[in-house]
Amino acid sequence: HGDLIHPDYLIIQTFWLNEPVENRPHHMSFQRAIGFIEKFSPAIETFLVHMGDADKVPGDPSNNMLKKYEPKNPLCPPGSSKPYPIPLNHSQWQETVSTIMKDMGLSFTTKVAYDGLTVPL
Repeated sequence: HGDLIHPDYLIIQTFWLNEPVENRPHHMSFQRAIGFIEKFSPAIETFLVHMGDADKVPGDPSNNMLKKYEPKNPLCPPGSSKPYPIPLNHSQWQETVSTIMKDMGLSFTTKVAYDGLTVPL
């Protein structure tokens, strides 16, 4: 199991930005994934996959859909009670993830995966 800790790359699912009040089997939030990124401590890069659109977005009339989930304890910037904005597209996911990692003092390179992404090994 030593090979599992501190791998070169970590690929981890992040279906929601914030951990929902009611989690579904086989899904993980970025909020929860942060702990795994810290624990596994990837040497080169982390890739976030299986991004979803199930976070409730403030003011969005679609929030009443069954697949939208209420956040349990939304991630907030240090010293603020206002949660990070819910990302609505790939570039917003990357910007939000990068901001959160920086705000938390985590220096792990974290990339939101995209179609056609290749990684030379």
